[in-house]
Amino acid sequence: MTDRILSFQFKQTREKISDRGGLAIIDEFIQSLGIRKQIEIEYPRPGSNRGIKPYEYIRTLIYHFIDGGRSRLVGTGYPG
Repeated sequence: MTDRILSFQFKQTREKISDRGGLAIIDEFIQSLGIRKQIEIEYPRPGSNRGIKPYEYIRTLIYHFIDGGRSRLVGTGYPG
């Protein structure tokens, strides 16, 4: 199979690596399903140049949940 979505390859290593490396796979998965594009279509853009883009906010929440975040999620109404 020569077609690749990821711009990198996986190889076995004995080096210690972060368990957060898998988040790159989640990001590619989101891209391949077209979720990012759909979020950008469905959610409004920020009202100022200082606002967070909807996709960036939602991606941060997704990463937080996948990574096992347990702290209070400010601005979500979720007490954590």
